[in-house]
Amino acid sequence: MTRAPRRRAFAILLNLAFLAVFLRALAPTFAAAAIDATVPSMDAAWEKRASQGSAIVAFLKSRPKLAEEYDVQWRVSRFAYFAGFFVLDNTRKDDKLEVFKVGSETGDRARKMQPQRVEGHYWYAISVGGLGITKGIMASLGSADSMRDSLDEAVRLDPGYHYGGPLRVRGRLYFKLPGGLLSFGDNKKALADLKKALELGPDSKLNAIYLAEVVEKLESESSALKILEAAKKLPDVAGELEESSYRRDIADLERRFR
Repeated sequence: MTRAPRRRAFAILLNLAFLAVFLRALAPTFAAAAIDATVPSMDAAWEKRASQGSAIVAFLKSRPKLAEEYDVQWRVSRFAYFAGFFVLDNTRKDDKLEVFKVGSETGDRARKMQPQRVEGHYWYAISVGGLGITKGIMASLGSADSMRDSLDEAVRLDPGYHYGGPLRVRGRLYFKLPGGLLSFGDNKKALADLKKALELGPDSKLNAIYLAEVVEKLESESSALKILEAAKKLPDVAGELEESSYRRDIADLERRFR
């Protein structure tokens, strides 16, 4: 072998050696990003969910084998809420449907495992709602009763869970559904639920956003704008992506109501 080929071969080997060292250095980062179907792993990912969105979506789409444990099942359902509403955009409809389906299945198992606890009922209802929003409200009227039943139970068990979440989501359901012969939509019931949700979760921007939309319909735009103005001063109590989304929603509603 002449000197030039030997030098090229040596350079290639040297580059490969540096690459191996680099990949070994990154290995802990890759390992930390992986999620397995255990409570500690899922809780760690949840705490860092703003940077773990892609990993959470991949975890849900992989449909991992899950222990038949309540605390595992409802956490997977909670992942679906985050992935479907805050990670996947509306161009990825099939992915949204897939993750919300996983969320509704795991939430349903959780609520049946321990019907006396709030988490299963609550996260199940949210995934059912996510499926409805993604498919279209009119295409999903058949699941509205199941969603309301779970929310009724969640309200009975712990109305303050997730910043007044059971009342917030039930109020939103009453607001978004048609009324009359088609379904049980009712803006007055929505208003009552959302006022109570804001009492129980006064720092939740989402409570204020949903309430403002109902107030705009039943009372006035100026009253709704006052609620939104107050919401802008609330502390950030949810995750980074959630709070960013809420701030955009507030700005959009302010433009709409003015």
